[in-house]
Amino acid sequence: MKVIRALPKIIIIIAVSFAAIYFLNKSTLDKSSRPIKEVESTNYTEAIKNQIEIDDTVTIQGTPNLLTQVSQESLLQGSTSERKIDYYYVGLKEYGYDFVVRIKPGKLNAEMQTFTGRVMGLAQTEFGTRIKNSLNKPINFDESVNSQAANELDPESKTQISQKSEATFTNSTFLILDEEVIEYSTVFGTVILWTAILGLFLITLFRKRIF
Repeated sequence: MKVIRALPKIIIIIAVSFAAIYFLNKSTLDKSSRPIKEVESTNYTEAIKNQIEIDDTVTIQGTPNLLTQVSQESLLQGSTSERKIDYYYVGLKEYGYDFVVRIKPGKLNAEMQTFTGRVMGLAQTEFGTRIKNSLNKPINFDESVNSQAANELDPESKTQISQKSEATFTNSTFLILDEEVIEYSTVFGTVILWTAILGLFLITLFRKRIF
């Protein structure tokens, strides 16, 4: 009988909990409910770029430009010197300096591919300025990291490669985080989970008044 009498109060608590959690996650829910925008090189125009907004999810077809790419590295677990590559940031040949894609190491090749992920501004990332400057910097064959390649190329080839590797990415360049997609079902599931946790907490906290 106590449970039946307390049922209206429990429903109110659950409803309030859901409203609070939903409000806190509304921005993410709105982002995840946006339709995926498709970008293809065959019909790409400035007007299409202007339709893309931050936090959109975009599917884009393009060819990584291996001359304009930079890696993001971190120390291997348990090591003080060995490093591993977490991501590559690479421009796409078909779109000039409009897009940079963050991809996992296994996808860095010179073949046309399809990338799908959330859109950010290049300047919004934690290392945005450093990434932009590194991408824009021409390849310097005098640096030790390029010494092996320098030994295999003649001076004219090195000059041409260095010139072609110089870029002009800007803060308005879009960064696509490949494979980072916000699923509505996942976000809504999180809302339900935290609603249950908050509801249970409040019911336990005010159990003397409820029952």
